[in-house]
Amino acid sequence: MFGAHDNQADIGIDSLYFFQRNPLFSPFATLGLGYVYEGSLPTHRNGSYERLMLRGGLGFTTNITKNIDFRMDTRYQWHGAKSNASDLGDWFISAGVNFYF
Repeated sequence: MFGAHDNQADIGIDSLYFFQRNPLFSPFATLGLGYVYEGSLPTHRNGSYERLMLRGGLGFTTNITKNIDFRMDTRYQWHGAKSNASDLGDWFISAGVNFYF
């Protein structure tokens, strides 16, 4: 529908567990917990909802140089949906670079 607006925001905290610490390849598991808001407008509560969010996944880091790491992971994020809908979930892949000072 043209002109429809939907706002979504979430905040969470994730933990990482490294299976081994090796500069060439360090695999890890991640588990997180958070809060999600979805609705038409922040000031309009009809049709909006707030839910607990869970996410988890697997990834790895590898050294590029002494002070730079490459990191990549895939995660699944789940949260409950509006009352008459099925639960919502998303897969996502992230990649990044860590700089050590």
